[in-house]
Amino acid sequence: PVDLSVVKISFESLHNFPNCYGAIDSMHFEIKLPKNAFVSDYYNKDKAYSIVMQAIVDSEATFLDIQVGNPRSCNNITVLRKSSFYKRAQSIEIFNGQVVSRGQYQFWEYIIGDSRYYELS
Repeated sequence: PVDLSVVKISFESLHNFPNCYGAIDSMHFEIKLPKNAFVSDYYNKDKAYSIVMQAIVDSEATFLDIQVGNPRSCNNITVLRKSSFYKRAQSIEIFNGQVVSRGQYQFWEYIIGDSRYYELS
C-alpha cells in the first residue's frame, strides 16, 4: 500500500495543496451492451453504451484507487461510495481527522475533485 502521508507532503510541495490525499475524476468507456443488461443503464448522452471508470491519483498522477465497471447511469458519488478508497475513509483508516494549519487557515484532509464531487461527510 501507498503511504498516504507521503502523498499529502508531495501535494503540498508540488501543487500547494496542504493535507491533500489525491485528485479524483471519472470518465466513460464505450462498451458492447452486456447480455441481460438494462439498455437505459448503459446508454449515454453520446448515444453509445458505456461504463464509468473513476480514479484517484497522487500528486504525480500515479493511480491510488480505481473503480471501474459501473453503468453510465451511476453518478460520481455512487461510484465513489463503491470504491475501496471510500471504504477505507469510512473505516477511518484514512481521513482520520488530522488538521493542518497554514496561517489563519485550517485544512482537513481531503481529495480534490470537480463540482460533481460535492462535500461528503
